Amino acid sequence: MHRRRRGMTLVELLVVITILGIMAGLLIPAIGMVTSAARKSACLANVTNLGKAVMQYESIKRQYPGYRSLIARSNNTGLGANKNVSWTVRILPYYDQEALYDNWDNPSLDYVNHIDQLAPSLNGLTCAEDPTTEPIPDVMIDANTNNIPDIFEGLIDVHNNSNLPVYDPSFVMPWANDLPPYTSYTANAGFHPTGIPNGVFVNQSNMSAGQILLAAQTRANGIFHDLIAKPDAKTSLKDMVDGGGQTILLGENVQSTLWTVTGTADSLNRFASTFVWLYSTDKPLGSGRPVPSIVMRPRFTINGDIDFLVKNPFAPTPVDVARLSSMHQGGANVVYADGHSQFLSQDIDYAVLQSLMTPDNGRSHMPSYSYQLSSGDYVE
Repeated sequence: MHRRRRGMTLVELLVVITILGIMAGLLIPAIGMVTSAARKSACLANVTNLGKAVMQYESIKRQYPGYRSLIARSNNTGLGANKNVSWTVRILPYYDQEALYDNWDNPSLDYVNHIDQLAPSLNGLTCAEDPTTEPIPDVMIDANTNNIPDIFEGLIDVHNNSNLPVYDPSFVMPWANDLPPYTSYTANAGFHPTGIPNGVFVNQSNMSAGQILLAAQTRANGIFHDLIAKPDAKTSLKDMVDGGGQTILLGENVQSTLWTVTGTADSLNRFASTFVWLYSTDKPLGSGRPVPSIVMRPRFTINGDIDFLVKNPFAPTPVDVARLSSMHQGGANVVYADGHSQFLSQDIDYAVLQSLMTPDNGRSHMPSYSYQLSSGDYVE
């Protein structure tokens, strides 16, 4: 006589479901952590490769590229001639993109009619953790320049003189594949002299804002400078007095936008492709340094107020987004002038970050220029 097979009771079914739920609750976060770690590693590899391209450029040219420089030199007055280009454009030949650089250096190829030939989306320039599902309005671009034609309408208002960005969700990007040339990586432009007290520069009271901006761009203060407005600010590896292993070259910035953007010489445009340090400190002042006028804020630091800034791209002033940042937990990836890369903790002191951005602390304009940096300050 066969026994009837008994099915599961309701209690047993609930027990099984509960066990499966517990297992899923344990596995899903673990999978997420593995995925996030893999993305962080991939982003570190990206910035390392960019660093190698910059190093190769410096090795051949004996100088680093400027955050703004001139190519396609020509007597032609068309849009394609005498292009103001970003540091990323400059290193394209050393990033396996020789043909793309030749397009940029061609005076007959302009932004309006040849955008697909000048601004494709490039593998390795974006981090998978970054929020690039929709256009992130670029608050750092000056619309009033022949470097920014009407193709950017919808990201910024190109018809007024206030430089205030506008966002039109219906705007269709001009690129054939509808994927703009985003980048997640920016360059170390050093000191930005916003809100500084009198006495940081000699004869500062007699200087215009533009003169102060250029005066801040020295070899001791940073690496990537405006080589159109200040050609003598060229920086090379020999200027790394503190050592290439203690000077950041490039790093992540979750709010960087297009690798093609550089704009004009004014301060707003400096933030399109760079990160900077400000005249503020959390360490004792160096001898003779004036007391900072601006108080330390979280937004000066790595990832400070990151959630607010990403959700409200128009809320901050431009300088608030010109810093190291990422969607990784705990810090951002950087590469140094000697080629080694690191996940840099967001918990380091601001004076330590300034020290890592200045090639020569002792001759820089850092408020705490005499601070002695040690590896324990930033290596975990």
